[in-house]
Amino acid sequence: MIDPMLMKFLACPACGCDLKKNGKGLACSNEKCKKRFKIVGGIPILLMNREMYGEDMKLTVKMWEKRYQKVKDEYNPDNPPKEVEMSSGYVRRFFGFNGSGTRKFFMEAGCGTARTSLELSKQKELTIICLDISLSALLEAKAFFRENHKKAYFICGDMKNLPIKDNKLDFIFSDGAIEHFRGTEKAISEFWRVIKSCGRVFATVPYFSISMLVYGQLQGNIPNVPVLRNISEFVHMSLFNQKYMKNGYELSFTRSKIKNLFNIFDSVETGHYDVFNEIRFFRNQTIKKVLRKLAKSKMFWPLIYVYAQKH
Repeated sequence: MIDPMLMKFLACPACGCDLKKNGKGLACSNEKCKKRFKIVGGIPILLMNREMYGEDMKLTVKMWEKRYQKVKDEYNPDNPPKEVEMSSGYVRRFFGFNGSGTRKFFMEAGCGTARTSLELSKQKELTIICLDISLSALLEAKAFFRENHKKAYFICGDMKNLPIKDNKLDFIFSDGAIEHFRGTEKAISEFWRVIKSCGRVFATVPYFSISMLVYGQLQGNIPNVPVLRNISEFVHMSLFNQKYMKNGYELSFTRSKIKNLFNIFDSVETGHYDVFNEIRFFRNQTIKKVLRKLAKSKMFWPLIYVYAQKH
């Protein structure tokens, strides 16, 4: 069964019309559309036909489903992982939760196993929606929330076709997700559509730096800059047959590029996103410390953030 509260947010990803219950699933209320959707483990699967996906999305879905099925995340709410502490800290700082008690609607887009959302569930004023294209990740995320006696709503959906009604959300957080497909601008326009007036979006993406030109190439990263993008796509997707694309399809951006993509919002800022990297290639702790220090230099930044507001 689907919680009535969640039904107030949901819309058909194909036409944007209301959804209604249909047997054990959901159906579009638009007679011309008539699309039907399954519910698995209490999670509505509101995806377009996967046959319509390009090779970029097919690769991303394949690689992340494989990862979530193979490796199970661990989460201890009393001792959250360093990366979760950092991501939730950024969200609190930029979204400025004030504990006023006024209900705010927060969505993590491309949530994976939603560990950051679980940490943010400590903010009592938030209603949390977790959205990802991977059902395996969402089932694990839902189990995390249940085990920790926290509540959230889970949707299996595509960021380029958000199954959410217009002007419904106060906050959207997307950590390392909007770079995993071509047509990043489509996902950004969807963020703008579903966010309320005065709503805010905070997202992170790989940064076009020395780190991405060296280490990133071992992960199949594609610099989203003229000429290099075409060359890199050919090398990784055709010449190497996607062998090194461990994170699926993945782009890296300059600050000006990502800022321009978000220019449909009324105000946009970008900056260095500080991360904790395990650096598994090296065991020597001194080398790891040096590399982490280098990552704080602009030439080596691995990630940047973009913060946008809709007035």
